[in-house]
Formats: sequence, C-alpha cells, structure tokens
Amino acid sequence: LFIYDLRGNYANDTVLIFVVDATAPVISSYPSGPNVTLEYGHILNLTWQAYDYSSSNYTVYVDNVGVITNVWINKSLTNFSISDLNLGNHNVTIVFRDFYGLTSTHEVLVIVEDITKPELSSPIDLSFTEGVTGAKIINWSVIDDFNGTYLLYRNGTLNKTGSWNGSDFISIDVSSLSEGAYNFTLIVTDFSGNTKTDIVEVTVLSSSSEPPSSSEPSSSTTTTTTPTTTAIPILSSSDSISISTTSLSSPWSIFFFFVSFVLLFWLKKKKNT
Repeated sequence: LFIYDLRGNYANDTVLIFVVDATAPVISSYPSGPNVTLEYGHILNLTWQAYDYSSSNYTVYVDNVGVITNVWINKSLTNFSISDLNLGNHNVTIVFRDFYGLTSTHEVLVIVEDITKPELSSPIDLSFTEGVTGAKIINWSVIDDFNGTYLLYRNGTLNKTGSWNGSDFISIDVSSLSEGAYNFTLIVTDFSGNTKTDIVEVTVLSSSSEPPSSSEPSSSTTTTTTPTTTAIPILSSSDSISISTTSLSSPWSIFFFFVSFVLLFWLKKKKNT
C-alpha cells in the first residue's frame, strides 16, 4: 500500500494475505444406520460420497487395519466391498483427506452372522425281513460352513450323539433290528445354533411265513374195496376135476383151496379102490 502527500512524499506498507483451506471434507452420504448385518460368506458393499474443492485420497480400515488407499475425486461415489469377515463384530472406517491434510471420518459396525441352516440329506425309508443277510445302513450327509453336533433318536429315545465337520456323513446300522416299525429322527446343529431335522422310517418284517389259506374244499381220497370172489371147487366123479380160483389173496380163499385139494385127493383114492 502506498500513500502520497502533495509534495510527492509517500509511505507504503505491505500486508501478506495467505488463503488456506480450513474446511475438512464433508461426507454427504454414507451407509444407513450405524450397524450393518452381513450373512457369513456373503459380500458387503458400502458406498460413501464426500466433497471438498481440494480432494486428495481416502483410506478404508477394517478393525483398525488399513486395507485400501485410493484417489478420491470430489463428489464422486466411493465404493468398498468385502467378503472374508469372520463371525462377530467388525469396525469398518473410512478416512477422507484433502490436499491440505484435513480429514473426515465415518465408521460402520458390521455384524457378521450365520443364519443358514445346515444342508441335510433325506435318505429313503427302509423295509426288510428280519435276519436278512447284508448290512442295512442309513447314511445322512451334512454340509455347513462350520462344524456342529447331532442327536439321533429311535422312536423318540436318544440313541446316538456325536459331532460332524463342515462336510460329513452320519450313519447307523439297523440290520440287527427285530420285527417292528421304527422311526429314526436326526437333528443336526451347527456352530451358530442353526438346526435341521430329518426322519427315516424303518419297517422290519417277520422272518416266519404262515401257510397260505385256501377257500377250496379239501380233497379226500375214497378207497373202494372190491370184494374177493372165491370159486367153490367143483367136484365130480370124473377123472378130471377142475378148481377155479379167482383170487387166492385172502385167508379164506387159501382155506377153501386147501380143503378142495384134500377132497380131490380123497375122491381119486376112493375111485381107484
């Protein structure tokens, strides 16, 4: 600044003016709500928007660990995706910086949950004869992102317990069951408490077989006895005396034959004398 009088004398002064940016970036849009729920294994997409005339860059932190730093353009959308978070609570923080080092921060609490039930197969029902050879086994397959436990009931009574890993089989041999009807109920529970149930019906048939019934009248055998005819010997005074016997199978026939023979012998002897 110069000041002059009428004689040309003057005085001056200089004032230095520094123009600085004292305004931090303004975050105009961000994920709704302070908390975001994420299903385990799914992808989380977060979007922010900030403006500043001297924009510079941004950094995203997950649980206080920087995972990405990138250029930030004024008023542009900033997207961030993540999918490998473990179960539990996680802090996702974004920091916007302008050219002069001023910053603005926004934080989101991400709650990762497992709300998916295990995948459990459904074996077909079984029916077999008691004592039949060969193993009769029920096999269930179970798949989940986490390990878990199981309870196996037979007709409502706990029969077996155990644990399973993320991809496993649960089996039971029912070959030794006696005749009757059974139901086997399997309940699997994963690490997060999600459960799945399946029921298999088992029918064991009797090994004994009853004779088939018939509506036809029973057959009977009728034996007809044909009386035996025995011819009485014909006696004459001639030299030739014949004996006709139809059958000698009965005792009486033999008796008459013997008597006839004796009489014949006696008559011949008498004739000769």
